[in-house]
Amino acid sequence: MICVLHLLSEAAADGHICLPEDHLREAGQSRFAIGPGDMGTVLDHLARRGEIVRDRPVDDAGEAYLYRHDLYTAEA
Repeated sequence: MICVLHLLSEAAADGHICLPEDHLREAGQSRFAIGPGDMGTVLDHLARRGEIVRDRPVDDAGEAYLYRHDLYTAEA
């Protein structure tokens, strides 16, 4: 789970407060060899624990963006 927070922290250090969910999934797979199913489980777990926020467009038709909770709170 720490790898997901690490990826989001790296993005923040580069000036991005969030990442598209697909991008984060791909980075987890390529950089940390986390399988697609496992990555989904990790993201769901972190979201339930409140460590990350999954923000979807109002109509649920677009891509979700993932934030570290502290950065989402600062933006809102």
